[in-house]
Amino acid sequence: MSDTRTETEKSWWRTPLLPRMASLQPREDQVFLLLTLAIGALTGLAVVAFILLTERLGMRLYPVGCAAWRRVLIPVGGSLGIGYLLFRYFLDARGRAGGPIKP
Repeated sequence: MSDTRTETEKSWWRTPLLPRMASLQPREDQVFLLLTLAIGALTGLAVVAFILLTERLGMRLYPVGCAAWRRVLIPVGGSLGIGYLLFRYFLDARGRAGGPIKP
């Protein structure tokens, strides 16, 4: 059995991968499609992680059969704590409620 392949076909397998990949020029729409898919996948994973995290936190704060006062006290305490932090440390985070803009 004779080998009828040319010398260039034989040497193609011997060339390193990176120079061959550099010779391929991806089109802009292919790059855009790959970036869109990657960003969409990462966003989906972030959403799933956020939902799982908030559900687990809710189950720890409000376990099944817990006292009713916990369902009232925890949100009120959190709101008072955030209100204090806004009043004491983050004065510019309040925004403006229709009043004049301070100079």
